[in-house]
Amino acid sequence: MSAGRRDGRTTDMRARILSTATELFASRGFSATSLQDLADRLEVTKAALYYHFRRKSDLIAQVLAPMVDDIDAWFAKVEVEHPSPREALESYFDVVHRHSGLLAAISRDPSALEAGDTIAHVARWGERVQTVFAGPDASFEQRVRTALAIIGLARTASLFPDAPVNELRTIAVDAALGALQPDDPGGA
Repeated sequence: MSAGRRDGRTTDMRARILSTATELFASRGFSATSLQDLADRLEVTKAALYYHFRRKSDLIAQVLAPMVDDIDAWFAKVEVEHPSPREALESYFDVVHRHSGLLAAISRDPSALEAGDTIAHVARWGERVQTVFAGPDASFEQRVRTALAIIGLARTASLFPDAPVNELRTIAVDAALGALQPDDPGGA
């Protein structure tokens, strides 16, 4: 546990930096937030930031790490448990919704994915999601539908931050399921 200071702040500077950086990156974007902006918000010098993070890209990678870990954990779970498509999409929605601020910032400024090995994770996720929802021998149509469902679901989770989460999850998952399922050839 962090020791307290007389002014009420904790002495765990690294945690304060990560928390404040997450907030600034989510609200302003990655490129639009400078280390000086972060230092000013924290009321510290840039040197104090450099003590904990040698480069801005190191800081970005650490800010994105909880999201990366959560998505990796989601994959690990669905690849073992094989839930129904609805259950898998609902749990995926919950994961991405937790990180919706950062996902919105990444949508505005995808350069953040270059930090650390985040871009490699995203590439692996693209392959893994195809297997989860379409199987290893998926047709081109199934792969396109899977991409549309997953990317659309993640984007929806970040587009409507003020929407009631249960209502948003239901609508988004229903739409994603519709994208996964080919049209009924005998249907209307």
